[in-house]
Amino acid sequence: METILQFKNLDYYYESNGKKVAILENVNFSFQKGHFYTILGPSGSGKTTTLSLGCGLDIPKNGYVLFNGKDIRKIGLDRYRNQNVSVIFQSYNLIT
Repeated sequence: METILQFKNLDYYYESNGKKVAILENVNFSFQKGHFYTILGPSGSGKTTTLSLGCGLDIPKNGYVLFNGKDIRKIGLDRYRNQNVSVIFQSYNLIT
């Protein structure tokens, strides 16, 4: 199997009232080329954050998102999104 996208030691959090609120902690996962994946979980569990990190709309606080073995930050987020990612947003009003 060929790994096309990989999350490596991924952490994501935000700060609220001076406290860190962890969304994702030490996530490690490999997505194989030619497979379909589903991300399931209750509201607030990090599904949208995971998708945003995987498609380069956001960057992890720690760890790496690798595309074909390369850190997407080194590829360049704009270039990565332009050449490798398609996103259909949930809310139609994001497109004007």
